[in-house]
Amino acid sequence: MISKLEAHRVSLVALVSVCCTAVAYLSVIRFWGALMVVGVLAWFMVWGVAFARKLTQSHESGAHWLFGPVWGVGLALVGLLALWWFGGRGPWVVVLAPWPLWLLMALPLGRCGIDLSPPRFDRRDLIAVLLLFLLVPLIAGPPYAHVAEPVDDGAKAYRAYFTADFVWAMTVVAEVSKGDVPPKNPFQTGGTLNYYWLAHFLSSVEYRIAGPWGLSIEEVTLANSLGYSLAFVAFLYGLVRMFGVATGAAATACAFVFLANSFEALDRIWEWWGRGPIVGSLSGINLDAVTRWFYSGMPVDGLHRMFLYQPHHLGGYAIGLSALLIVGRASKPGRPTVALVTGSFLALSLLLTSFTAIIIGVTVSLVYGVRLLAGGLWTAIPACAVLGALPVLAAVKASQILGYVNPEATTLVIFGTNPVALAHWPYALLLSFGPLLILGAIGLLLTAARREWEAWPVAMLAAVALFFYFLTDVPDMQHVWVGWRAGHLLFVALTVFTAILLAVIHRSPTGIRLAAWPLIAVLVAAALPTVAMDIYNAQDVTNRQAGPGFPWTLVLSKGEVEALDWLKTRTPPHVIVQPNVAERANASWGYMTAFGERRMAAGLPIAMIPLQPYIDSSDWVAANIFNEADPLKRSAAARKMGIDYLYVGPAEQERHPELVSLFDARSDLFPAAFRNQDVVIYWVVP
Repeated sequence: MISKLEAHRVSLVALVSVCCTAVAYLSVIRFWGALMVVGVLAWFMVWGVAFARKLTQSHESGAHWLFGPVWGVGLALVGLLALWWFGGRGPWVVVLAPWPLWLLMALPLGRCGIDLSPPRFDRRDLIAVLLLFLLVPLIAGPPYAHVAEPVDDGAKAYRAYFTADFVWAMTVVAEVSKGDVPPKNPFQTGGTLNYYWLAHFLSSVEYRIAGPWGLSIEEVTLANSLGYSLAFVAFLYGLVRMFGVATGAAATACAFVFLANSFEALDRIWEWWGRGPIVGSLSGINLDAVTRWFYSGMPVDGLHRMFLYQPHHLGGYAIGLSALLIVGRASKPGRPTVALVTGSFLALSLLLTSFTAIIIGVTVSLVYGVRLLAGGLWTAIPACAVLGALPVLAAVKASQILGYVNPEATTLVIFGTNPVALAHWPYALLLSFGPLLILGAIGLLLTAARREWEAWPVAMLAAVALFFYFLTDVPDMQHVWVGWRAGHLLFVALTVFTAILLAVIHRSPTGIRLAAWPLIAVLVAAALPTVAMDIYNAQDVTNRQAGPGFPWTLVLSKGEVEALDWLKTRTPPHVIVQPNVAERANASWGYMTAFGERRMAAGLPIAMIPLQPYIDSSDWVAANIFNEADPLKRSAAARKMGIDYLYVGPAEQERHPELVSLFDARSDLFPAAFRNQDVVIYWVVP
């Protein structure tokens, strides 16, 4: 009877989880597109599960179901990239993409020594994971459903901060889908796209395949984002469970890190109480950057924001953390195969999310060295170091070939005190990490006091992440970029130690439990408003107020939508179309590359360094084309930059009301190729 009751419970939870996820999918992509995206991910993941089962020998534990999906997608992306590199462009490349998994599974993987000794996963774990899956549609569903929201009879609305990270994703997908290897730089004439674009590769390939059938970049990218988020939820739960934490504690800690991860809303509620409607006030700020806006400190995005804006990083996070899990738990770390597998996971993580992989790589090196020395295996260190480094060096070389790094960027990471990280740092850390900081710190102290060292690799991860948080910086990123990546890894570490604390409390005497649970409830309740308001703000495309240098909602007028669609459908993919980037608002930095899917001769990318050359070229275009009085000089400047079309939209006409008449007066140099009530697109006569 109990077994039958449990089966019914699992079925009910599974049904609810599947239905909610299906609703989230169908709110962002049409039905046949959802079948394609989900089918491809399932195809990759099922082979990843089989690979994980054989590599870790987890036949009885079931751990392969939690780790395999992210491994499968990562390795299939490598296979897909190889096929793409050698000219494969049809739908068949997606079918054959898991070929690296097929080759690996033909090897005697069971002899590699990747014995992680996972706990046995049962129906309680299945229920826990299914319940955690609900977090993805809960957090991402409403905001995703309002991306490219139709408004005002043909216009489209995009809410900040989808106008940053998601527009960047659209830009990368549009460029990579054109088929150049490495992809071209859409923000400057010549050169390559200096960005770790492999994380967007699957969406790019699918868009190239399905775009001609009417599927949009938004649909493909958002649908894949849901899949990446679901896979990461399963991985994170499995990671926490690996450290001896019971099902309930692991699931609760994972829920905390996504739903109650910051006190930043509480800070503003306390400060603004009695000054007017609180919700209205909170809707006018970047709620997950209170530390930056009001205290000039380091901003750290809560892990829920990875679902919203940067889910493509999650696979790289999980694969890198898998390397840490291997070196931390392998029973025979001195075996060469352990080093080779660890290095391979780090290499793949480096290709997917480069900076985070560096932080994890430093942690893995330290943990590996300690384990070898503590085990008296110092003679194995040279061989393990070489075997672990070889795949990473290969990934570094591959990243150079793929154009990830601008060869002119002499410094990618600056070591030294980060001034933003030091500003009000105790309070900034408390606001950014909320109850996880308090509960996780207590959990860490408990493990140390009890001399329970099973989770010490996670403590090392926290220490290294804090080092990068305070003592490194990335050029041209206002001293804040490193806080996001290091902060996410700190959240992962704090989740593990929070789960350990919750498990200890659960096993404690009644008096301790009665005292502890209300305190934890208060801490969690104090953090819930941050995520709740952040989700509300992310879907609120009715907020048309001006933010600090950008609108909270970017609205493309009906005329702009028509003009951008004309560019996508009536011009060759490789033409260069130039708006006046230097004089546009910050929110439209990716206007042409994302919404028009066309390259520019000069643009201002938010995620490429060094930034100064882009600023210089954009200023030059503004001065010599859009602000130049002599039409012959305008024409010469446009031809010098290799520009095919000049885009004169509402922003350009607002700045220069005379611009259209000036171009129209010299139709011999700039004939109008497209015209409507809002936009004129001029062809530049060669």
